[in-house]
Amino acid sequence: MNKLSSEIFPILPQTSVTDTQVNNLLKYQLIPASGKGYDRKESQAFNAPIELDYIDTEMPPVIPKTKWETIVEQFSDQELEVVFLGTGAAMPSKYRSVSGIFVNLFQKGGILMDCGEGTLGQLYRVYGKSETENILKNLRIIWISHLHADHHLGMAKLMKVRQELAPKHRIVVVGPNVLGDYLTEFSACCEMGLEFDMAYIHDLSTTQVQPYQDALHDMNITLSVVTVDHSCRHSYACVITYRDFPIVYSGDTRPCENLKQIQNCGLLIHEATFEDELQDEAIKKKHSTTGEAIQVGAAMGAWRTILTHFSQRYPKIPVLDEFGHSVMIAFDLMRVNIKQLSQVPRLLTPIRKLFAEELKDMSEAKR
Repeated sequence: MNKLSSEIFPILPQTSVTDTQVNNLLKYQLIPASGKGYDRKESQAFNAPIELDYIDTEMPPVIPKTKWETIVEQFSDQELEVVFLGTGAAMPSKYRSVSGIFVNLFQKGGILMDCGEGTLGQLYRVYGKSETENILKNLRIIWISHLHADHHLGMAKLMKVRQELAPKHRIVVVGPNVLGDYLTEFSACCEMGLEFDMAYIHDLSTTQVQPYQDALHDMNITLSVVTVDHSCRHSYACVITYRDFPIVYSGDTRPCENLKQIQNCGLLIHEATFEDELQDEAIKKKHSTTGEAIQVGAAMGAWRTILTHFSQRYPKIPVLDEFGHSVMIAFDLMRVNIKQLSQVPRLLTPIRKLFAEELKDMSEAKR
């Protein structure tokens, strides 16, 4: 993936957690005891050359310039990036962790949209220890879309580490009803001593929660919410707007009229849990298929649509029957700077060719 775009799929920072030389495909044998130890016969160096001859690296042509390119041109590359920390559904897997999206506003701070288990570790993987600590100190808001565990189970640990790094600056948690009670009770049971300012989504339209308003003002953003159609009560989507560029995050939902009414967004991040052939299951569990998510983006007039929250039955790449010139699929640890956003959909065709074998295997498994 790094060979396709070193900016969007960067090499991860090296860590010093072990003095063992780690390579791709490295194995460790436990039994029989006579052969116990590292087996490097099939391993290769991380930076070993990867043959991409079978991939057509000629990207599709860029579509004609729109108002969004004009807006994006006014940004620097140190103002806004979206980092996908977890792109899988329900539970972590080898290739996809659970929901977590970091909106990095650099010097102005940042917002975390959902915080599934392992989100803190994913931040360390993306940024390394030193930069992650700076990011946590400047993290202003954690926004939770709904109360299913794969969207909030990583909060307590992350909040505890942040509190130790910035004890004088309480974080603002924005979420559905009872989330604050859950965090308070969890903190008491685990003797964590968490301190935070709670802003309930259902109160934001009628009351002014001052720490929340202060965070929005300091980051120069607006944040609004709409209810969505999911199996969990009090499920929401959010719209974050920075310098006239709106980012819409759907949370978990069926295709939803409330979302479609948000017109002309710059970036739509929409869940796409199931492939189109599993629409009945998507309806039953109140999720969206890939095709439905793309259709929502088209109905909203979204400039760019990035799909996420894939069922773990698609470990590496989801099944995508049709896609346009504005769609991309998210991968864990993918970093999308606003300056690169216009080019992101052009990577989808090469990525599908890169994972052609996996797509073929999934297709044959259905027969």
